Amino acid sequence: MSGSALLASLLILTGCSLAPTYTKPDVSAPPAFKEAQLNATDNGTWKLAQPSEELPRGQWWTVFGDATLNDLEQQAQDANQNLKASAARVKEARALNQAARAGLFPILDAGFGPTREELSAASQLQPDGTAIPQQTLWRAQASASYEVDLFGRVSNTVSAAKADQQQSEALFKSVQLALQADVAQNYFSLRELDAEAQVFATTVDLREQALKLVQHRFDEGETSELDLARAKSELATARADAMTDSDCMLPLNTALRCF
Repeated sequence: MSGSALLASLLILTGCSLAPTYTKPDVSAPPAFKEAQLNATDNGTWKLAQPSEELPRGQWWTVFGDATLNDLEQQAQDANQNLKASAARVKEARALNQAARAGLFPILDAGFGPTREELSAASQLQPDGTAIPQQTLWRAQASASYEVDLFGRVSNTVSAAKADQQQSEALFKSVQLALQADVAQNYFSLRELDAEAQVFATTVDLREQALKLVQHRFDEGETSELDLARAKSELATARADAMTDSDCMLPLNTALRCF
């Protein structure tokens, strides 16, 4: 077989891929949503979806202007093990993608190093037994290799590695966003409980002051024993509510240990 025929055969084989061809499934879906046909007046509050998965979300929690929340978000991102594992998988996927892409290019290898050798007396036209001194030779070597992409093996490997990298990056973003959202949600839940505890404490204080006033009026004969009993009952109820709420409270550091 001539060189040109061999080259043509290799080119034909290179264009033949053994990877299965993706076939889009048939789905009976309308060509467009009915809301998309409305004008600006009839559309009202409807708005076409604009996917923004690729857009960086940034530090969205800073819009609340809470320094404590900002610090907790940073602590969670620095200490969360699931996020670290996801980031490590992204680095691994990127390295595998680069290794796969290296198969598309020739591999060059070069080296330079010394060798120690001693020539024989006969090679130097000397009598047998003549001492020939050893000598050091420095050699430089270079080689090149290239794998022809037969049946699309290399290109399919690159495509698969790229898809794995994109998947790892998407999972990392999802884990990061879920972590940030959980920290913010738990933080505001705790702040809500703090506000409720303050309300209960204020209520108990007001009930105590009211009881003192009713007790004073009762001692002066200006009110009945029923009013005094009602004031004591209201104070006991307020204290019971405050104790129940305090049992549900958790310290902020304890509640965030799950991160």
